Amino acid sequence: MVHSSVDRDGDVEGGRLSVHFDLLGRDVAPNVRLTGILGDDDIAAEAGLGLGFDGTPFGILGGIGNYYNFGGTLGFDGTVGGYIGTHSYGEFYDKPDAPAPLLPPPT
Repeated sequence: MVHSSVDRDGDVEGGRLSVHFDLLGRDVAPNVRLTGILGDDDIAAEAGLGLGFDGTPFGILGGIGNYYNFGGTLGFDGTVGGYIGTHSYGEFYDKPDAPAPLLPPPT
């Protein structure tokens, strides 16, 4: 789940809550991640914390773009990992709605 806001210049800020599973069979525990997002509507940096279902906490530093994400993890126990993936969040909405036109009062 991603919550973000985009200003008229295309600057993005927000956050992401995600669950990750190892589909490659590398014995990496599934985990949940909470990250902040800051950047541009094409690609933004994300940083935050995660917790493996095995109880292992870790830090996260990476990037998120339209339909993809990548980055690295650093476990509090010194373990290092990386990731690259796709997501279905779509594109950051970069075209704020124009203000409604002011109509003169009816006569």
